[in-house]
Amino acid sequence: MNMMENRKMQETDNKFYENLPFSIFLLDNDKKISNCNSLAGLYLNKSKETLLETNFLNLFPISERIKEKLEDIISNVINFDLSEMISFKFINNDNQETWVELFFSSQNEGEKKLIQIILQDITEKKLVENIIKEENQKLRELDQLKKQLMAQITENLKSPLSNIFEITDILLNSYKDQLDSEIIRLLGLIKKGGEKSINMVGKILDISQIESDNFELNTQTENIIEVIKSSIEEIDDLAISKQIDLQLNDIYELYSEIDKIRIKQAIKYILVNLIKDKSSKTHAKISIRKENSFAIISIKLKKFKLKDLKPTFNLKFPKQIVELHKGQFSISEKNKKDLEINLSLLAKNWRDSLIHIYIIYKSGIPLYDYSFLENKEDSDVSLISGGIIGMITILKAIIRGNKPIKTIDHGDRKLIFETNMTNDIIFVLMVKEDLAIIRNKLIGLINEFDKRYHALLENIENTSFECDN
Repeated sequence: MNMMENRKMQETDNKFYENLPFSIFLLDNDKKISNCNSLAGLYLNKSKETLLETNFLNLFPISERIKEKLEDIISNVINFDLSEMISFKFINNDNQETWVELFFSSQNEGEKKLIQIILQDITEKKLVENIIKEENQKLRELDQLKKQLMAQITENLKSPLSNIFEITDILLNSYKDQLDSEIIRLLGLIKKGGEKSINMVGKILDISQIESDNFELNTQTENIIEVIKSSIEEIDDLAISKQIDLQLNDIYELYSEIDKIRIKQAIKYILVNLIKDKSSKTHAKISIRKENSFAIISIKLKKFKLKDLKPTFNLKFPKQIVELHKGQFSISEKNKKDLEINLSLLAKNWRDSLIHIYIIYKSGIPLYDYSFLENKEDSDVSLISGGIIGMITILKAIIRGNKPIKTIDHGDRKLIFETNMTNDIIFVLMVKEDLAIIRNKLIGLINEFDKRYHALLENIENTSFECDN
């Protein structure tokens, strides 16, 4: 390329740079400005000629840390052709805080590599960002104040409502024989209304606590089937009055570690709102199934009136309750008529908490033991033989009634003690977790044992009597 062509190309480049709407610089490898446009000089309040051959890093009164960062960026552009961006603030000649944003890239002029820098003033942008940030902070503070106020109001409402409910309950239970039928009917209405009001206020309180991150679940292993049935029973009157057919598919027991009250609130919230939002021929059906590790509660409605293919009421509350349980919440529509809401909760097998059961006669003699563990070698045999002898004092205390011992906690395992009706037999159940369902099953086992035990004793006595004769 001859000198004439080189000069024409340089003139073309200069015209291109001059027409750009932002400041632009070209640096040599030694960080000196080899070219820039007029806007660059105007921005820095210097002539274009004055800027040429000036070290770019000396143009701004910046800290050593920023200078080191700029040098690293320039080195990356020269050695690796990397493009990088940086923004920083400095105090300009008018003693005002100014923000600039620099974009670095490589530029080739023949065999020579230059560093191209595009400069934009972002002071106004930063100012707007700060204003938005401050306003957002104020909104967050106001929102937090609103949530605290809502929680305080609902908490104050809950106490007098609870008093109304409790007093009417006492009157109905303790003075029912002294009251006429009309007063009993009115007290029943007051009690029912008080209970509904308490539940409504409780739900509002729950929502405010969820939003303020102060909400805590009180979970234990529950039979989800029973929770659903209970939820349906509590809104049964409303369902009948609206001619809604609520169906629950009866399946095997299915358990999950849940806060029963909260899950019932979520189910009832959905059902009540669906009933209010339905067409006259709506058919509602609740079913439950197990898929992988989830128990899925499915609420299906036929011929549901959809608005924009979605329910017209807010599902935020039940969704939050399910998600707090580490579950999943979903809505699906079919044929623009049918609606399905799914609440997926982590399924739990209560049997996994069982370790071992021991049946012991009152003298301390072991009658029977059984390990629930798949690998019998992992069974804890500490209560057998020597273990039983070491627990004689405890067993005697239980038999004599000297000590109401029901549970012994060993950290990762618990021992549950129960006796039969005659206190002749002690049942010791070793579990990982002390669950209500396990205690109920144990009581059922003891009742069944007592029936067979007494039947066996009667047979022995009858046999002995016949022999004596």
